[in-house]
Amino acid sequence: GRSVKRLTFAVALTSLVVLTPALALGQASVSAPPADALRALQLEALRVAGGVLLDASREEADRLNMATVLVRVGDRTALPLLTTTLLHDPFASVRRVVAEGLGRYQAPELVFSLREAALTGPIDSVRWASLVSLLQTDPGQGDILDVLLANRNTLSAAALSLQDSAVLAQLPAAFHPVVEAAFLSAFPQADVYNNVERSAIAKSLAALGSEGAVPV
Repeated sequence: GRSVKRLTFAVALTSLVVLTPALALGQASVSAPPADALRALQLEALRVAGGVLLDASREEADRLNMATVLVRVGDRTALPLLTTTLLHDPFASVRRVVAEGLGRYQAPELVFSLREAALTGPIDSVRWASLVSLLQTDPGQGDILDVLLANRNTLSAAALSLQDSAVLAQLPAAFHPVVEAAFLSAFPQADVYNNVERSAIAKSLAALGSEGAVPV
């Protein structure tokens, strides 16, 4: 029943949070099970995670919690599940948290899926997050940056995102001048961008250290 599903969900989350860092850091203690037993538990947790993320009937909150933990502490074993989630999850919030987290893996096998999400995704914030992770993974994909910044909706998503210093730190510095130039061009266009968007552009320019930054 539903209570059993909730219990299994909670166990999987706990396993992913506790077991994965222990494996990654090679931690051991007198009471800890052997590494192969920990690995078996982790794989079972990933199986349960797949059961949540691939089940279209699961609620958004459950999917978001699972995806957040998985993308932050999972290892490469989780990548097939995460890429499926990025491209097909019914909730934009879930796709976005995966898009934001995949850059930490810097795994070449992610390039195709991140590129597809950046170019064809229906939600601008997810497209931008996918691009940032793509550029972390393969800086040679800079052509897509020009495409997204030429679109007023994804440029706005970029500005809203890059106000956050943690997000800005994830965007490779080599691409900062391109973003800065696009923002400087966009800011005066009051007939294209609303006040909230222009404020975000100004704050992002300030975060970029732009000499052309304007007071907010």
